Amino acid sequence: RNRAMSVPGDAGNTLRAIAFGWQQDRMAKNAEEIRALGAQMHDRLVTFAEHLAKVGSALGSATKHYNSAVGSLEGSVLVAARRMKEKGVPSTKSLDTPGPADEPIRTYSAPELTSPPSPDEATGGPRQVGAPPDRLDL
Repeated sequence: RNRAMSVPGDAGNTLRAIAFGWQQDRMAKNAEEIRALGAQMHDRLVTFAEHLAKVGSALGSATKHYNSAVGSLEGSVLVAARRMKEKGVPSTKSLDTPGPADEPIRTYSAPELTSPPSPDEATGGPRQVGAPPDRLDL
């Protein structure tokens, strides 16, 4: 059997080496968990940004269609209704004035979403350790 002989002075060193190994193992496991969480967070940010882009596009489309509908109402429908009224066609209902669609769309204010990339980031250069990103590259 291969057994190493240990003398009392070596026992403390051996225990410290074992403890250090366990500590390194825990740190490696923690680092892997952090890496996995970071990858998951990045994926979620990408998905969220995709949804937000679709919402922004849909809002733009809705505004365009709303403006077209108002133009049609004012340029065609109301013109015909005025002519009918002028000809004496009775109406049982009155037209309520629609209110404007005046709810403003919130713009981005976070520096990650509004600032252009720094020259270093634009060329893939180094960043200062601990510095916040100038933008999110999703």
